[in-house]
Parts: sequence; structure tokens; C-alpha cells
Amino acid sequence: GRNICQALMKTTTLLHIDLSSNGLGEHVAANLAEVLSHNQSLEHIIISCNKLGVAGGRVLQEGLENNRVLQTFDLRLTEISQQSEHSIMNVIKSNKEKDSNSVSA
Repeated sequence: GRNICQALMKTTTLLHIDLSSNGLGEHVAANLAEVLSHNQSLEHIIISCNKLGVAGGRVLQEGLENNRVLQTFDLRLTEISQQSEHSIMNVIKSNKEKDSNSVSA
């Protein structure tokens, strides 16, 4: 998981990544949160069916605070809290609204 996150920190062209069912846990969430706070190209992430847990959800939520590009984030069956999932989805919604406003402007 860490090597994947290091590679994601360097890419500026990757738009979509599917990390579902990779046995990723809470420890990877911190690395992924760092990716989310710095990477401005990833628009779609699937991370379903990994045991990120409540702590992992909180870390991802914090990592998304400065992200303005992510459009979809599939968190099904990741064991994060409803509160974290709700906050993350609010960021996604805001990003989508900003994107649609910039397209129509």
C-alpha cells in the first residue's frame, strides 16, 4: 500500500484508480490521505472492500480538506464511520459543484 501511495504522490496524469479488495487497512489510510491532500489529478478512487476502520476514515476525511478535484470516492465496505463517510461525501459534492460551475461559466 505504501509503494502505491508514493507513486500516486508523483503522478500528475492518473485520473482513476481502483484499489478495491487489496487487503488495505488503517495504516494505508494515512498514506492515502497524504496523497489526497497533494494530488490534484485523481478524480475517481475505488477503495471498497478494504478494512480502513474508523480511524482510517477520520484520516481520509482530514486528507480531503484541501482536495478540489476528487469526483467519486467508493468507500463501500471499508468499515469507516458514518460521520466520516458523510463528511467525505460532502467534499465530493462540493468538488462536483465547483467542477460543474467552471464548465458552465
